Amino acid sequence: MRLWPKKYVEIAANGHLMVGWPEAGPLFYGALRVWLRLRYGLRREGRTVCSPDGETLLPDFVGAGVRLESGWDNWSGYYLLSVDDFGDRFLRRTLGRDA
Repeated sequence: MRLWPKKYVEIAANGHLMVGWPEAGPLFYGALRVWLRLRYGLRREGRTVCSPDGETLLPDFVGAGVRLESGWDNWSGYYLLSVDDFGDRFLRRTLGRDA
């Protein structure tokens, strides 16, 4: 069993990095939330919004000058989406060399 499921890194439509875990379940996302909070001090901001097509926008991760949008969709699974260059650097540094 892998603690971290396979991740996929791509450039999103906003021109910034998106890291997705298509095979991850809610337990992984819960662990990711705790890890980002304890390791990097990121707090949650916003609320959960579910769309009719099944996509879910989850609260952002915010702190130390970084904002990462998060959500779930059928293609990416759970994902983190950078909104600026600092977020891109944060994802690369925290999630490894593929990011």
